[in-house]
Amino acid sequence: MKTVLFFPQARTQENFYLGNLSRTISSDYEAVGVNQLFHGQWKKFFAAPVCHLNWLENVRGANEFKCLANFFVRLAFLIFLKLFRKKIVWTVHNKVAHDQKRGRKYSQVLMKLLMAWSDKIHILCQATLDEIPELQKFSSKVICIPHGDYFENFGCGNLDIRKKYGIDLQKKIIFFTGKIGPYKNLELLIDCFNRSRLAESDYALLICGACKDADYRRKVQAKVNASPSVYADFRFVENSEMGDFLSQSDLLIAPYDISSSLNSGTMWMAFSYKRTMVLPEIGCVQGETPIEENAFVYRYGSATEHADKLCEALEKLKEETAESLSEKGNRLYSYMQTKSWNSHKAEWLSLYD
Repeated sequence: MKTVLFFPQARTQENFYLGNLSRTISSDYEAVGVNQLFHGQWKKFFAAPVCHLNWLENVRGANEFKCLANFFVRLAFLIFLKLFRKKIVWTVHNKVAHDQKRGRKYSQVLMKLLMAWSDKIHILCQATLDEIPELQKFSSKVICIPHGDYFENFGCGNLDIRKKYGIDLQKKIIFFTGKIGPYKNLELLIDCFNRSRLAESDYALLICGACKDADYRRKVQAKVNASPSVYADFRFVENSEMGDFLSQSDLLIAPYDISSSLNSGTMWMAFSYKRTMVLPEIGCVQGETPIEENAFVYRYGSATEHADKLCEALEKLKEETAESLSEKGNRLYSYMQTKSWNSHKAEWLSLYD
């Protein structure tokens, strides 16, 4: 069986994307993470004819020195792959790294090298070519395969989220989940929830996710404390509990920053569990009629316009019942089935030919 090397890893409990992909190709390829090379499996590097790179361009660091060091490590690894004549597959996840306080110039260097040196450039949505015009020069290497499903990733236990957070039984729950940081626009979300007076229209907003920035956590908590029917839990939702959160919520929300976002794992997770969503028209939404018709998609052109457009989208929720939201979720689940890992298995395998 051939080996495919994955950067940064082949699977992780915090991000099912790579794990699901590894499972999808497991009938033909052994997936080995770069992290495994440092744990007694270094020989796998020489056995792997191809390396699939994800987020290699995301250069970060606590200070300029660490940022530069991170850049050189990533650059050295990329050069190493070229020297050993490994076939390089690169997946473009976002326009730029999220919340990148440092390292933007280094990321741009790596992206240019990845465009030039990759044997295949994998995009998750066709809009990527429009959002990153530099890619069009390398269009002969570009392959579009959509993000797969999360059908079997999360379990359900006996958690009652209404009881846990004290949410009224009559309230429809809007659920936000994911790592929490300034780029997630949570302050904007809470302000728009209040401005739209959704709490008076039988809605509650539940925010769950780990937040490493203590100062930002305090800012968000202060807004939560001052807002009716808004709840926050600053912790990582365990995979064994996520099914409970998804099944007991009525819809999900993610007010993405369109300056960096192209794709949304949260969106595919929502659809996989028969939930509709409120989100801006990022790349993976563009041109997708089932999403436009069954999710609450809004468009904005600037940060100042974002609040007005998000409020307009939230206002539309007042016209929805739990039943109508469920119907939208069911239609999006059917749409998700056409995007599943198995339905595109042959295309995924073709990346490594």
